[in-house]
Amino acid sequence: MLTVDETAHTVTVAAPSVSYTTIGSKADLVISALDMQFDPTAFLKFASSYTDISSADTTITNDIDLSGTGITGLTRDNDICTEGEKCVYSGTISAGDHRQFCR
Repeated sequence: MLTVDETAHTVTVAAPSVSYTTIGSKADLVISALDMQFDPTAFLKFASSYTDISSADTTITNDIDLSGTGITGLTRDNDICTEGEKCVYSGTISAGDHRQFCR
């Protein structure tokens, strides 16, 4: 999911398996969460074209077990945008009968 280049001091987030807005695995969820929470910088890069998905509709296509990952969901409640305002997710998350859970 992440590639660290210690010489260049960068971290690159892997490309999602389908898109940032189609989540079918634990890896997809982590990649989409990083997309929602961070903008690319000189030190944080995205392997596929970065897309701001803060207002995009997102679909979860499988059950996703986050047990043991330390990850509790897609967003965080302390994200502050560059202009200092609170970042808000305004899209819709559809999961059908699928669920995201931690044990």
